[in-house]
Amino acid sequence: MTEFQLSLITASGLLLASKPESIDETKQILATGLMTALLSFSEEVHHRELQSVSFHDRMVSFIRINGFILIVEAITDESELSISVLNQILEKIKLSMKNLLEGADSDLLSEGEAALILEQCMFDIENLQLKLTDKPFEKAEISTFTIVHSAKKWEIEKIKGEGSQISEVAQILDVHKVNQTFQGSLFPFITLFPEQKFVTCNIAYPVGNKIGVGVLKFPNLLDHTLFRLFPVLEKRLAEISTQKMEFNIDDILEDIKKIEDPGNRFSLLKKDNLSPSLLSIVGGRNIGKAIYSAVVGDPISIIGDKPSVKIIIDTLSIFYQHQKIDIDEWVVEELRKKDKYELKARLHGMSQKTYDSLLEQKIVQKKMTSMNLESAKVTGVKASHYFKKIFEDNKQESISKLSSIIGKELENLVSMSLIITSFSLESISEGKEKLKELELNTKSQFLFQKALLLAVSRNKLLKNLL
Repeated sequence: MTEFQLSLITASGLLLASKPESIDETKQILATGLMTALLSFSEEVHHRELQSVSFHDRMVSFIRINGFILIVEAITDESELSISVLNQILEKIKLSMKNLLEGADSDLLSEGEAALILEQCMFDIENLQLKLTDKPFEKAEISTFTIVHSAKKWEIEKIKGEGSQISEVAQILDVHKVNQTFQGSLFPFITLFPEQKFVTCNIAYPVGNKIGVGVLKFPNLLDHTLFRLFPVLEKRLAEISTQKMEFNIDDILEDIKKIEDPGNRFSLLKKDNLSPSLLSIVGGRNIGKAIYSAVVGDPISIIGDKPSVKIIIDTLSIFYQHQKIDIDEWVVEELRKKDKYELKARLHGMSQKTYDSLLEQKIVQKKMTSMNLESAKVTGVKASHYFKKIFEDNKQESISKLSSIIGKELENLVSMSLIITSFSLESISEGKEKLKELELNTKSQFLFQKALLLAVSRNKLLKNLL
């Protein structure tokens, strides 16, 4: 893994603690002093806060929190850690340190307390490096098998791999009659195993009158990553399904392992280009409709001039931190004139002329969510009052704080969705009971309904429980 060096200093440049602790304390103090001088130079001469400095073997980033400055040195090269992953780690560190330093006074925090805070932060980084990787599917434990059905029972044959998940997934497929579901295509679904503390991505496919199965087993640490990347996996399997009549599951699983994680789009954006206030103004009282579609992954059309559309699409990315979707920032006029043009992206920008044309061709539907920047009008069927209130209450905060608050809520949403996927392990009646119990114990019905929608999008067998 990439080596990290953390230093916590006060805004005036006093070094409080470093992790790992330096053998040469004088050298560490001098290095910290140099970094402090660079920060001061940037603010006094260029009137801008220095965000990071690159050296040939490391990237040094500066995170300002509650009167403290955290200096993060990532000693790496591009082959070890991509900029995408590093940015995601920095975003998570920022959130972690905000919680750890909440209420702390830079004049009163002791060196011992500072060292403990950095120790916890270093632990978080180590976990993040396991979670945030360019090829997360490579970390999966793979098993394959075939299910043979008879009149009264089913049997497992041709097993490769091992683990309790094999019989459990076979049971799921039998209970939910999957052989009547996939209709000749590859059928993927996610299942959380809460007691065993792992999550599986299962791929079922037809083998004559049998069911072939490939299972990718991940530790719980990667459950949110798998959840976020599921649309990418689903798209790839759909492409394979249209190309082949017969499936070689070993080749398919090898293909899946090569899928790269493009990262959380929001973490890659320049935060200065985002405008929650503009989003609030053009969204008006119906901004909840756009937020709802973003959170659950329904299509959204942003209509207006290209620069403004770009700002709104990037700002809406705050609500896509939990999932990867296709985005088309600008539908080109010439492109949409082509025969059989399909609007595949879930979030797309376009001019009013292009939108009217696509509407006339029925490529977009009136009931689909749209946001018109010129008329400040949002149309859509459903709205999220829960996330709308969070957004409106915090839109004046910094982008970093706003994204952290919304990101935490989205993590809670995904956690609930993953719990719902585990209900497919039960019989139909028991699964329905568990779903009803969760609904009764969830304070927000809006949150429950969104979690249920996302869970069903990752495990379509859950439709049997509705």
